[in-house]
Amino acid sequence: MSEAVSSEEVGPPAAAAPPDVRPLTRLDQIGAWAAAIPATSLLAIPISVAPTFERMFVDMGAPLPILTQWVLAGWFPVGLAVVPGLLLGFALLAPGRLTHTQRRLAIAASFVVGVLGIAACLMGLYLPIFGASAPPGP
Repeated sequence: MSEAVSSEEVGPPAAAAPPDVRPLTRLDQIGAWAAAIPATSLLAIPISVAPTFERMFVDMGAPLPILTQWVLAGWFPVGLAVVPGLLLGFALLAPGRLTHTQRRLAIAASFVVGVLGIAACLMGLYLPIFGASAPPGP
């Protein structure tokens, strides 16, 4: 007497449900492109923007705030570009590790962090100008 063995008894052990790996929608792709703009803009600051401001600050002759010195040094904007770049790269290149919602959040966070990085660099570049235009104190 042989008993029939069902496939349920012999098959591989039950695995956890795979994460939601749907492809990104067109709107998600537009968001990814929009998030890439601030990150690449941060990389362009030391090359294109900082030298102009540096020449202007040399002509002013005043001591520079620390944030301005960091932006002019070049490493600060590049360091700020790393975070949104990593978030965006992880969202686009590791779909199996993140759910669809987590990928969308990483794209949005990349955009927000990139814009905040640009704001910090602009603040650093314009601080000496704001200081020069302030009324003299008592």
